[in-house]
Amino acid sequence: MNRIVPVLEKSLLSRDAFRVINLIICLLYFMPSTFNVTNIPMKIAFAWGGIIVLYEVFIKKNFFKMRFSWLLIGAMISFILTIIINRENFLIPSIYNFGYLLITLIVIFPADFSQSEEEKKKKMVYFNNVFIIIIFLAALISIYQFIFLISYHVPTGTPGLLARQGFIEHRLFGVYTSPNVGAMFGYTSIILSLISVLISKITKTIRVFYMMNFIVQYFILHFLRLEVPR
Repeated sequence: MNRIVPVLEKSLLSRDAFRVINLIICLLYFMPSTFNVTNIPMKIAFAWGGIIVLYEVFIKKNFFKMRFSWLLIGAMISFILTIIINRENFLIPSIYNFGYLLITLIVIFPADFSQSEEEKKKKMVYFNNVFIIIIFLAALISIYQFIFLISYHVPTGTPGLLARQGFIEHRLFGVYTSPNVGAMFGYTSIILSLISVLISKITKTIRVFYMMNFIVQYFILHFLRLEVPR
């Protein structure tokens, strides 16, 4: 058992691995052109996060080592009370939302006290880079759609509801659910690149990539705000 636990902590029970995989799933969720490919992975990630929650709370107990964990516990208790009070309305969705709250506060939010400061920074930069790379590629595709006036609709998870993609209705949606989502992710990628530069020593190659991303996001943010007249 003592040999198995360290292996599991680097794979199934790894919060770092969960954060990255969950990030990829969440980003793709806001890109309808993936044709709802995240439907099953989201359910798997929910179950995976639940397993890590149980491990962190009952075995490792990292959550309770946090300085202000009592505030987060208070938030959980208040959420449970709202579920009980409104149990006649949306009980099952509320329970699912509580599960996501637990995953956020126990798996994603807390720092790993067993890691050194340098290791934490390294993990954060890796997380940031995954985000930036995905948004960079999404921006390139969106710019391509704008230049060649590509437009189409794709089905969403809601029956009968279609998502607009590309340059459609005189606005650039790109591969995102809306221009606002694209702008938000673009700004976030720039901010994360600045954070990475400030907290860690970045190689020249990565710096060049960050600069390329800044230029691409500058154009995509301009195009997303642009509404071409008829």
